[in-house]
Amino acid sequence: MAETRGVAIITEIASFPLGMAGTSRVRLYARGLSYAGMETRVFIVRGTELPESTINRAPSGIHLGVPFEYTGGRTAVPTTWAGRRLGELVGLVSLFRRLMVLRRDGWLKHALLYTSDLRFIKVFAAMAHYVRVPVSLDLCEWPLAKATYYGLNVGTARRFMSEGMPLLDGVLPISDYLVDQIEEYRFATGSEVRFLKVPIFVDTKRFCPSDSARPGIPTFLWCGSLDYTRIVMSLVDAAVLLKERGLPFRIEILGGSGLRYQLEKLLRYVEKTATGDVVVIRDFIPEEELVGSYDQAAACLVLLRDDDISRSRFTTKLGEFLAMGRPVIASPIGELNRYLVDGKTAFFTRDLSPGALADAIASVANDRTRAETVGRAGRHLAETVFDYRVQGTRVAEFLDSLGGASQGRS
Repeated sequence: MAETRGVAIITEIASFPLGMAGTSRVRLYARGLSYAGMETRVFIVRGTELPESTINRAPSGIHLGVPFEYTGGRTAVPTTWAGRRLGELVGLVSLFRRLMVLRRDGWLKHALLYTSDLRFIKVFAAMAHYVRVPVSLDLCEWPLAKATYYGLNVGTARRFMSEGMPLLDGVLPISDYLVDQIEEYRFATGSEVRFLKVPIFVDTKRFCPSDSARPGIPTFLWCGSLDYTRIVMSLVDAAVLLKERGLPFRIEILGGSGLRYQLEKLLRYVEKTATGDVVVIRDFIPEEELVGSYDQAAACLVLLRDDDISRSRFTTKLGEFLAMGRPVIASPIGELNRYLVDGKTAFFTRDLSPGALADAIASVANDRTRAETVGRAGRHLAETVFDYRVQGTRVAEFLDSLGGASQGRS
């Protein structure tokens, strides 16, 4: 009988089974590794659901073949500071017990972390090393860039590499920007940090184009957090320009599960600009309905600011849009510029100004035949590069190369 190659995927930030980009990445890591012959379980150590936007209520279960468990026993975020700290403690203690049992039973061979919080990296890595399994980190954003932009703890972010890297047996950066940060750390410290660049994932069987026609007014779709207020406002302002040009179109903005006041604020802006007849803003919708929105779109937009946050990240939605065979209008920032070719697998917008966005939308709307050709080329890219089976096989080989036990890095 073949030896079990069990992987515990551990996070404190990705909701499960439903959620946004982090949830999708964790789920596809699990499915990709399972495809490659590993067994996986997802552990979430604290509640992720806010009272005003609860979408996950079951603390454990199986979703798309992926077993998951909120180790604290509840999905909701406690309303008090003391409750949140207690919830984290219960979740961490329960996780440690689960890892001990899984290691004792011969199931656990690897720990894969999905977090950017140095505190949790330290705790999770200590647990993994205590039970003598290698620990790897999915690195999908640059903490210093995030802290600087959002006004978070910059001091802690600066210590991310010096205090986090020595605890890891492997790192899975999502972008060349993050690969550069690892290479700089290796050069500065003389340490050997093993890493594998892992781009976005997508399930090209679940996200696939239908044969249905897309008649009527062309719809242009953008999906992302409504916290990106300037991007949403630029899209609304682009709608004003397109109306002035007399172009028939519709812009649909899907904001995910965010705070209600952000949606209300942007709806007021739509009303102010008199674009309510052509702009629709919605919050979280089920994945089945989301796939239908993708499929009927004339094009999907991936819009990034020109900053270190965007250069270090790689948006999950791109893979879904490409897999659906939809033409993509994209900002040529970071990884998008490395994988996409303007006019071949996507249409690039020169910037995020309303004028640039209006021009890009108009170019697709005015030549739907060419746009569909670009969409088909994007689908091929998704199948050959971004499919979770392709990347899961690579990741499994990397985890196997780390060995079956860990002493921790020095």
